[in-house]
Amino acid sequence: MMSFIVCDAIMPWLIIQFNAYPAESYLNTQTHLFLASALLCQPATVGVASQLSGKRLIPANKMVNIAILMGAIAPDVSLFIMFGQAKIRGIADEVIWKDLYYSNFWQEAGAITNSIPMYLGFAIIGRLLGGRLSTNQLPYSDPLVTGYSLFGKLMLYFSIAALLHCITDLPLHFDDGHAHFWPFSDWIFQSPVSYWDSNHYALYWQPIEMMIGLVCIVLLLRRFTSVWLRVAVVLGFLSYGALAVFWSISIS
Repeated sequence: MMSFIVCDAIMPWLIIQFNAYPAESYLNTQTHLFLASALLCQPATVGVASQLSGKRLIPANKMVNIAILMGAIAPDVSLFIMFGQAKIRGIADEVIWKDLYYSNFWQEAGAITNSIPMYLGFAIIGRLLGGRLSTNQLPYSDPLVTGYSLFGKLMLYFSIAALLHCITDLPLHFDDGHAHFWPFSDWIFQSPVSYWDSNHYALYWQPIEMMIGLVCIVLLLRRFTSVWLRVAVVLGFLSYGALAVFWSISIS
């Protein structure tokens, strides 16, 4: 679960950077990580040497956990790239979120990375390759033993985590959502609820989001025994408060 520690350690910093302009802040990415991890991740077994190759193997459920974390972040990849290249070019945050974000290119990129049909297709392919949803995961990742079934499992869990991200994003954007049904439709759902805009019930939603995060954290702390992982999880939860302080300073 070292990948979970790294993701959760850097994500609060990334979120603060992406939310540097509060009027166009984006969905708290750590919530997607917490939710996907709490619902799907399982403790990794201890790797052993393969009887066939003699090499030390990576536990298969550890690989599945990495796929889950990657899937939870995947829909936001277009935003990471957009923001990163814009900052390198010296573009102001206000321009990024008021102009660049709504440009045709980045709207199309966001539609691709947030496409529900695409991730459904990946999930179907993963299932056809032998991937299955179960807590009884393959113990080790020896290609000579697992064949395509491990790859199918990784694809299936990656897709489900990404779908979970998209589905929870869809009802929480008033006028800054994505075309979640690309490539079949460019329709964007305009929700009456915004996760960040106080003019659209954000003050009611944000405590709910924090409670969801807290429940996920409790589940993760009970499930995983690693001290470093537990510290990373707690720091991830504290990042909600850090964001609130950052926004208040930025607005004032």
